[in-house]
Amino acid sequence: MSIKNGLRKSISLFIVIIMLFGSTPMSGFAELEWPAFKAQAANDAASEELILDTGNKITRAQWLHNLAVTFDMSVEDEAYPDNYFSDLESTHQYYYDVLLNVNFGVIDIEAGANVEPDGLLTRSFASQTLNYCLGFQLENANYTFSDYASCDDPDDAQIAVNRGWFSLVDGKFCPENFVTDAEVGEMMTDAKSVLDSRVVDENYESAYTFDTSVVEIPDGTEVSVDENIIEITACSKQIKSGSKFAIYQNGIPKIYEAVSVSTSGAITTVTVNPDFDGSSLFLSIDAQGVADASEFDIVPDDDTTITVDEIEQAQSQSLARKAKGTVNLKKIYNFDKSIDFGDGISVKCNISMENPKVEYTLSTNPIKARVVFIGNATVNFNGNFDLTKAINLNEIPIGEIGIPGIGGLKLCVDLSLAGSV
Repeated sequence: MSIKNGLRKSISLFIVIIMLFGSTPMSGFAELEWPAFKAQAANDAASEELILDTGNKITRAQWLHNLAVTFDMSVEDEAYPDNYFSDLESTHQYYYDVLLNVNFGVIDIEAGANVEPDGLLTRSFASQTLNYCLGFQLENANYTFSDYASCDDPDDAQIAVNRGWFSLVDGKFCPENFVTDAEVGEMMTDAKSVLDSRVVDENYESAYTFDTSVVEIPDGTEVSVDENIIEITACSKQIKSGSKFAIYQNGIPKIYEAVSVSTSGAITTVTVNPDFDGSSLFLSIDAQGVADASEFDIVPDDDTTITVDEIEQAQSQSLARKAKGTVNLKKIYNFDKSIDFGDGISVKCNISMENPKVEYTLSTNPIKARVVFIGNATVNFNGNFDLTKAINLNEIPIGEIGIPGIGGLKLCVDLSLAGSV
């Protein structure tokens, strides 16, 4: 279905990061951070139970129910999308599960068409929908099955084979084969394992090791950064002109090069080199956590603008002033992207995110990196969304985000996560 001009829809937006870590290619994940699923249908008493043993074959609606439970899909009361399907009755046991998957873009079927809720689940439908939720990307299109031309999405089929969800049949994927209970169990087990591996411990004891030339200011030292000026209160280490030094903000270190240093009372003021990149001075990293997006440098592409609006919170302002002399601020990040297809055809995308967070897991042994930029957002498209789908534009690059010890990582918006309307 197409998204009409000016459509606005509240979603949970996830910006996928695709990166290179040293010489090793790494891919970010499209994380689905949805609130806890709650039963909506009175006739769906076992709404939070996975369907793994049908005694026959699982249906498409039962499979969508499993996805809704596994990925904790939910929407606000009475916020389900309209039912445009000719064969989906409101009395169907999994009516709300189907609509949840429609809302989050897991299934994309034209208005008025059949969703086939009681049709048996095929390998093709299962691999496409599950991988949509998990967000794996195939790095090389070297298919190991002979019937890839018969697959709606051979990349998803290959990922399903790579993950062990399905075995080939005489060298073929067989996209229209019905999925067995055992295969459903394997897929759900793998999905849970993947989700568990992506859980970030906000209290993790992160560890960073620097080159011996770096002066490390202990974590917990009070610091203030204002562009190229850093003020350190009660600095316990000596910093001089030319020194490479690391400071921590909210547990995240960054290495700077000092240009000039002065001290007044307990305050050490350091002017730093704005062009210095200290990434190579990180020897090892073992870190994970969640931080404010403001802790990271975000550089927009040439055709993207990023603005940050700070708005005073309406509640408890007087209390905040009395307690700390400050007012709590709500930060709204606005991303505006213009995509020019030529011949006067363009699509504009605006994403407004309130108080976004960056969730990260970084390690050099073994090498792994996962960074997700998340937050509740309002998305506005100006253009025909079918146009972007027609040219396979699933991700829109908007810039780079700087990660200490890693460098600049490509920042993309995954359009498919906007769901269907």
